[in-house]
Amino acid sequence: MSICEDADRNLWVGTKGGGVNLYNRQKDTFTWFMADGQPGSIPSNRVESITEDSNGTLWFGTERGIVSKEKSSSNFTQHLNIHGRNLHITRDEFMWIGTSNGLFRFSLENKELAPLPSKHNYFFDLESNIGITRVFEDRHQVLWIATTNNGLFEYHADTDSLINHVHDANNPLSISGNQVRAIHEDQTGRLWFGTKSDGLNLYERETGHFIQKSSPTTLPSNTVYHILEDDKGAFWMGTHSGISRYNPNNENFTNFAMHHGLQGLIFDINAHAKTHDGFMLMGGAMGVNFFNPVTIEHKPYEAPLIISKFEIFNNVKAIDINAFRHFDLEKFSNYISFEFALLDFTKPEANNYAYQLQPFDNDWIYSGTRNFATYTNLPPGTYQFRVKGANSDEVWTSDELQIELFIPAPFWDKPWFIPAFFLIAVALFVIAWYIKVLTTRRREALLKQEVDQRTKDLFEAYNQLEASNQQVEKHNTALRQQRDRISRQNLELKIHRQNLELMVADRTRDLEEAKQRAEESDLLKSAFLANMSHEIRTPLNAIMGFIDLLETGDFEMEERQRMNAIIQSNSNTLLQLINDIIDISIIEANQVVIRKHPLNFPAFLDEIELHYKANRDAKEKGVPIVKQLPANNEDLIIHTDQGRVKQIYSNLINNAIKFTDKGSITFGFKYATDQARIICFVRDTGIGISEENRQKLFQRFHKIEPMSSRVHRGTGLGLSISKNLTELLGGEIWLESEPEKGSTFYFTLPLKD
Repeated sequence: MSICEDADRNLWVGTKGGGVNLYNRQKDTFTWFMADGQPGSIPSNRVESITEDSNGTLWFGTERGIVSKEKSSSNFTQHLNIHGRNLHITRDEFMWIGTSNGLFRFSLENKELAPLPSKHNYFFDLESNIGITRVFEDRHQVLWIATTNNGLFEYHADTDSLINHVHDANNPLSISGNQVRAIHEDQTGRLWFGTKSDGLNLYERETGHFIQKSSPTTLPSNTVYHILEDDKGAFWMGTHSGISRYNPNNENFTNFAMHHGLQGLIFDINAHAKTHDGFMLMGGAMGVNFFNPVTIEHKPYEAPLIISKFEIFNNVKAIDINAFRHFDLEKFSNYISFEFALLDFTKPEANNYAYQLQPFDNDWIYSGTRNFATYTNLPPGTYQFRVKGANSDEVWTSDELQIELFIPAPFWDKPWFIPAFFLIAVALFVIAWYIKVLTTRRREALLKQEVDQRTKDLFEAYNQLEASNQQVEKHNTALRQQRDRISRQNLELKIHRQNLELMVADRTRDLEEAKQRAEESDLLKSAFLANMSHEIRTPLNAIMGFIDLLETGDFEMEERQRMNAIIQSNSNTLLQLINDIIDISIIEANQVVIRKHPLNFPAFLDEIELHYKANRDAKEKGVPIVKQLPANNEDLIIHTDQGRVKQIYSNLINNAIKFTDKGSITFGFKYATDQARIICFVRDTGIGISEENRQKLFQRFHKIEPMSSRVHRGTGLGLSISKNLTELLGGEIWLESEPEKGSTFYFTLPLKD
């Protein structure tokens, strides 16, 4: 579409398929000129550009050529058979014709092409792959040529110099983009250039610099197709997302959209004109907007904002909150959600929102048109939820809406709980060990007493048999006829005695083996207790030592922070040690509870990755921890116990950090070939594990030290706990390892419960 006002103050409107329309403003009448194939008619109904020369002759750039129409005639005269997209008449009575394939000069006097005598003949009057979108001559008779994709050209006829201005990503003072669409010289002589998708530029003649004046947040789509200037110096720009008014003095943008009465959001590059009385015409595919810019007022409306619903575990806590409120929540009320609304119904689907939960969120979260927020697993503490909104005119509420939440801590998060729990756990452990030792000793005493009694009984029976034999011998003569029977009885008694002796020997051997196993168990438990006492004493001594130093010494803040970090690290080590003891006790008692829920596995691994990015040991060693996922993982939801899976991953990653001094640690998952399971893995480049040690790696209380010159802290429980948890989750665990090259631990999880 194209628009032009002639010398008689009539408006000419060219269309993309309806020919050219003449509108007489005084009579309020329309006259249509269509391409009907008759002599004197316009050759095409697609009219791209219209301009008027000093004699009042109108020139039209159409799809099928350049035509003219004199004021006194109703016929159109064709001059060139080229598709003219942009026409501009200069002071020397030449008309420049911009096409999709180059720039041509036309003599209005001779009505024919007049090539420019220039050394730049590769650019002027020659078909090329350079598309011309706009030609403009400024007040200094400098010719400016905008192109489709080749930037901006500046031509000085007096020196025959041609300068090509293109965007340079390394130069912020270059033109912002190469797709130039609009050229405008304002009332003060400054030049402005509009680009497609790269905003508005001001050109400084003195320095040759381009200053970008817009951004996607201030100018819709950051595109400028044409520029008109009103009598007050404000710019009215047709864009790809409505009309934007720009005040060069205060650099303020005011944007107008469909609900302000526009014909559409997209405006055409040549569909613009300013009339003699200051009215403006700006058009697009859906018609033309005709308005007086002086009478256009934009009064931004700041709508009220409410929190329409506040929920805890999907139960409504409060509705329609429009002012500050404080809520004291119950323990574990850490699954909360908010819905909020801006009460501006001009275009409610275009309302935008931003929210922040302090101190959980570091900055504002701009959610666009999404008007709800959900938070899960919030730790105890005090939070401030803040929300603000903007209507379809991008007018943000000046006062944000805020509510305050307080989530109390459970008793096990109190400062006294960990020391008390530690003391109780140690006491229970010592008592249990002592009771077990007493029970073992009592069982051994009972077994010994029973063996002695059985031996005594057998010995008495044997003595009785010997006495009977002697008595039989004394009465041999009298009992000769019964000798055979007595001999058989003696033989049977002898066999019975042998059987008894064999039974006693077998029972004795069983008791000795039971005693040996009990002694081995005592030795293993003793070694475990020695190791455990060492593991408890080492971080506890560190904590007590640094606490004493902090109380008695005068240290710099950096030294105090380093000491606090050491205390925190050793406290975490004690907590992990106690958790392992509790877990192995629960496993031995067969009291482990598995709670399976749907789990977004890729998001779960993101949490693990975020946790280990701050791992002090890995940072000190310079060992990166890398997450590796398969390509098709976005929608993977499995039904499992998130806490137990995290415990398995943590045990394996902590072991990898402990035994890896260089290289990297990789964790993630992959799909099994049967598509019914996923195979989770933790791979390191550490010291590896020998074949003989792999057989007992998952046994309880076994701790493998690969090098005698270096002792690694640990209880020997982590892998045993991981093996039991994996089997309870329905999977299996194994490893692959090569000494001095690293190890890979695998465990499987079923995709379906």
